[in-house]
Amino acid sequence: MTISSHDFANSFVDGPAITQLSPPEDCGPVGSWAAITLNLTVTTNGTQFDRLGIFTFHNVEIWRTSTFEPTIGDGIVWTYIKDVTQYMPLFTESGEFLLELDNLIETGLDGIYSTTVAATYFESSAEYPPAEKADIIIPISTLSNTTADDASVPPAFSLNITVPNNTVAIYAEIFASGNGLEEDWFFNVPDEFFSNISPNITSPHDGFREVRLLIDGLVAGVAFPYITVFSGVGLHSILLATNRELWYCRIAYLFCRCHPVCSIID
Repeated sequence: MTISSHDFANSFVDGPAITQLSPPEDCGPVGSWAAITLNLTVTTNGTQFDRLGIFTFHNVEIWRTSTFEPTIGDGIVWTYIKDVTQYMPLFTESGEFLLELDNLIETGLDGIYSTTVAATYFESSAEYPPAEKADIIIPISTLSNTTADDASVPPAFSLNITVPNNTVAIYAEIFASGNGLEEDWFFNVPDEFFSNISPNITSPHDGFREVRLLIDGLVAGVAFPYITVFSGVGLHSILLATNRELWYCRIAYLFCRCHPVCSIID
C-alpha cells in the first residue's frame, strides 16, 4: 500500500510529510504478518546537497537514511527496501507516519526530491509463520508530532518512561549519525594536533565516538557509532565505492541489551 507521495523542496521551512497509516484489512489477522517492508523511491532532476531522511511512526524512529547528491543532467532515481518487521507492534495500530527530509531551494540548488513511500505486509502461513515480536515498543524520543523525534547530543537527552512490572528483557535501539562538523567525525584529529593541520581539512575532538545509555543513572548500554560515508563527501571516493549503498541508504542503528536493569527499575 502507498503511504505517501511528497515533493521535498523548501522542507526546512515547510516541514515533513505526515500521513495517517492504518493496518491492512485483507492480509490476515492484524499483527500476525510474517514480515513488513517499506519501499522508498526517490527521484530528482537538478543540483542538490545530500539530505538526511528520518522515518518515525508513533513517535518511534524506524529508519534513518540519506539521499544521493545529484548534479544537473539526466536526473536520478533510486529505490531502497527496508525490513521493518521488528517494529510490528507499531504497525498493528493506526497512527501518524512521518518522513522528514529537510531540503532547501536557492541559487545553485534547484533539486526537488520527489518521494514515494509504500508498505508491504506479508501474510503468514504454515510455511511462513507469524514473525516474533516485542510485547511493547516504547519511544525514547522528543515525542514531537510535527517533526522527526531525534535530539542533538551532547550534552544529553533524557526522558521519563515506565515499563511493565513483569519486564524480563529490554532491548534498546540507538540511531546515531553525525551532522555539521560531526559528519566526518571518524577523520577528526586530537585537539593537541589540530592547530598543526591546514584549515578546512578536518575538525578537532579526535575520531572516537561512544554513546552511553543510562537508566536511573546507571550505565545500561554502551555502543559505538558506525562510520557513515555520505554521498556528498568527495574526499572519500574509495570509501564510497565500498560502502555507498549499505551505509547511507540505511544508516545502521546501535543495539543494546539492557536486561540486567530489569531487576532494579521501578
